[in-house]
Amino acid sequence: MEGKLLANIGFSPFKVLPWKNNIIALGVDGEVTILDPQGQHIQEIVTPFPCKITHACILRNQLIATWLDYDILIGRMAAIDLSNSFQMGPTKSEVRKSMAQASRELHPQGSLWSHSLNADVLGMTTIDDSIVFALWKRGLYKLSATAQEDWRTPLPTWPSLQKIPQGEQIISIHDNESSILISSKGGGIAKFSKMDGTMISSEILMESCSLSRHFYSNRQHLCITSNYKAIWMNEGKTLKEYQLNGPVQDAYWDSTTLSWSIAGWREFIHLSADEVVRRKFDDICNSIWQNMHQRYVILNNGRIYSVD
Repeated sequence: MEGKLLANIGFSPFKVLPWKNNIIALGVDGEVTILDPQGQHIQEIVTPFPCKITHACILRNQLIATWLDYDILIGRMAAIDLSNSFQMGPTKSEVRKSMAQASRELHPQGSLWSHSLNADVLGMTTIDDSIVFALWKRGLYKLSATAQEDWRTPLPTWPSLQKIPQGEQIISIHDNESSILISSKGGGIAKFSKMDGTMISSEILMESCSLSRHFYSNRQHLCITSNYKAIWMNEGKTLKEYQLNGPVQDAYWDSTTLSWSIAGWREFIHLSADEVVRRKFDDICNSIWQNMHQRYVILNNGRIYSVD
């Protein structure tokens, strides 16, 4: 049973990011647009990036995003000024041609800065007034808003997780009050100093598990296992478990109702300590948008529905 239809983004979303009272909607083919609280477009749909955006976050009035073309192994991280209108960027064909011209670099149109990537980004977020991201087999990095490197540190290892396929691979990065918290596919958790990147602690959140997603807020962990089970944990204790229909794309912690909202495979789940409420949808639930006192779910076809 679907909720009330608010609007349609106009493309298949990859992710949505809250910005002021609006949302930045990012598409699976590099599309970008801005919608107001009523779901109406503030800007035209454009593609500043030549292919799918892999990670994105908001810092000040900047959209920080990465893209990677796996066919030709070239990618960039860039900051786009949200105070100006989005502009059409180079196509994938233009990027391929530019590779033959060593002196030429194709930056996304309207970017404040843009840097090439030499490894896959495993996770990225904004913490305080900085960008924190992990590069595969490279390390954990912290950049300023102007892309100056504050520090870099090696990624953690968990020897007991090496028997789990990709058990040490980073899957998420979170702000943890005074520290940075990162998690791995095998359930490893590590905390790092925001000041200089020093590792503060390392532990195993869940034994003998394989996680596809890990969400964290206000000391609440929501672990999504590879066999689609949602496990809500706090202080090392399991508060709730629920078997889902399939993969999870997004989740939101509500500190007022002390519950999780989960965007799943043709289902939207409200998970609290006392009950589980499931709402069916005819498409995959992609993203959750919390706007003032109303909550919306955005489907893979771009439609936005209220769920409160």
